[in-house]
Amino acid sequence: MVGAIGFEPMTPCAQGRCATRLRYAPTANHCTASAGTRSAPQATRITASHPNAAAPGYNCWTSSGCTLMEPPQYAVVAYVKHELGAFVEALRRQVDPRFGHLPAHITVLPPRCIQGSESHAQSALEELCDDQHPFEITLGDVESFVPRTSVVFIRIAHAAYKMRELHDRLNAGPFLFEEPWPYMPHLTIIKSEQPEHAQEVLAGIRRRWAGYSGSRRIRIEQLTFVRQSDGTHWEDLAPIRLGRSLASR
Repeated sequence: MVGAIGFEPMTPCAQGRCATRLRYAPTANHCTASAGTRSAPQATRITASHPNAAAPGYNCWTSSGCTLMEPPQYAVVAYVKHELGAFVEALRRQVDPRFGHLPAHITVLPPRCIQGSESHAQSALEELCDDQHPFEITLGDVESFVPRTSVVFIRIAHAAYKMRELHDRLNAGPFLFEEPWPYMPHLTIIKSEQPEHAQEVLAGIRRRWAGYSGSRRIRIEQLTFVRQSDGTHWEDLAPIRLGRSLASR
């Protein structure tokens, strides 16, 4: 899933590459402090001179010399549709209803801030994907990231290297970011708040997946550029087709 409260673990942001491997957990008193001590300052919203200042989730606050900025998070995903996607979504609603609204997907670029405007980022994505051939992957077994994170997922058994190559290709330009974990393509079933819960439901998810009789193949031919809009909700910004220039030749 995208975001600790959405698709994949949320990420710290900067206008350039990420400088640390810390997870982004903003608090009300996080600020760039000026010299001196002030008591009980009151925060006041200001207008931010940022290309995406109008985007949902972008806040700039000042409070007696302190500044807190929360740029919006963006990601690139490949939606999983048809029978397979419906199966995963129904299973997720059963074991973790909090994320039942999220469509089945494989994350290509985990959440991050972008450099520049959304339109510039979209154009860069389209250019990078123009001559990328569509390809097919096959899902494998159910596994988990516990205890590192409380995620239960279906791994990619065939052609995972093509997803990694696509990830590396797109992690450039306005999307360039030093991710906190090595990229491992997968289809998330749940991201629990408690490792114990993930362990409890793991066996049941494995049984349900073993009983799935449909195709486990996914054709990757279109990506979607998304932005976190509110909490666990993400907004589709643009579909990005793979190999558009190849189709016209």
